[in-house]
Amino acid sequence: MQLSNLTIVKKIKQLPCFAEQICEVKTIEQGLSGHNFKVTTYQEDKQAPVDYFVKWFNSPSEQSQVEVSTTRFFAQQGLSPQVLYSSQDCLVSRFVAGGTLQTHWEQGTLSKDICLKQTARLLATLHKVVVGSSLETFDMSSLLNTLLNNATLLSSEHELLIRTINQLPKLQSEKSPVVCHGDANFSNVLKETQHQFWLIDFECSILTDAEFDIAMSIAINLLDESAKGVLMQEYQKLSAGSLDVDLVDAYLPYCYLINALWFIAKAKCAPHATGLGYKAKEQLLYFDKCANLPVSLQQALNAYLIS
Repeated sequence: MQLSNLTIVKKIKQLPCFAEQICEVKTIEQGLSGHNFKVTTYQEDKQAPVDYFVKWFNSPSEQSQVEVSTTRFFAQQGLSPQVLYSSQDCLVSRFVAGGTLQTHWEQGTLSKDICLKQTARLLATLHKVVVGSSLETFDMSSLLNTLLNNATLLSSEHELLIRTINQLPKLQSEKSPVVCHGDANFSNVLKETQHQFWLIDFECSILTDAEFDIAMSIAINLLDESAKGVLMQEYQKLSAGSLDVDLVDAYLPYCYLINALWFIAKAKCAPHATGLGYKAKEQLLYFDKCANLPVSLQQALNAYLIS
């Protein structure tokens, strides 16, 4: 059972890091995997208020605890903002006021090339980090089965997707897995200063091929061929040309399909969230173009793509 924002605000004010302070809590309207808040504290011995970011998990789970431990780890590595407090329910970190790359991209305050290159630089750095055994090794079949079940499609549509998946290129790699963010969209990169950028939201972190992370970034950001080229070229420059371009292309249709099914499933359990059907449609349009199969999934699943 999900808590209301009002209940969560009360709980936030009771957290050990805020209980003895005067604080103001404002909802941040972004993200679908948790409730996000900006907490401003006021202390008599400090001239200026202090801001914090709080992510309250929809349903505390093993996955959310992996996100907490992973975020703490990458904050120590200088890839994510400092974590101040965490529990099974929430994660409290330093608030970064500079905005996301998505906002800067949409407003034109940063060029496309800068957004692409900063994302590539963060991923190239991330993929070099050695982590412990807390992350799962990625299982594509398991994820697709879970998403298919969560999407609760009609049996005919479910069977069509199974047949479609079986027609996709087989994923073959002999590379050693690296830690991957799993959702490197521009909304998950914060800009603080001209030279400081941060990765956030490590809930999808896994161990797999670096090429999956690049393909997912291409897919979730709906990059065209030109932008895709900039992202991969910058990554290649920073990783000594270690990126297997053919493997990135093999992962791409899977990534579009993963995202589309996720949006469809989320639309069913979060009917208040608008635009999810359209986001699924965008991913399926790119899937159809990328996979080039006889049947259009965008047309076959059109009934789910209206919202």
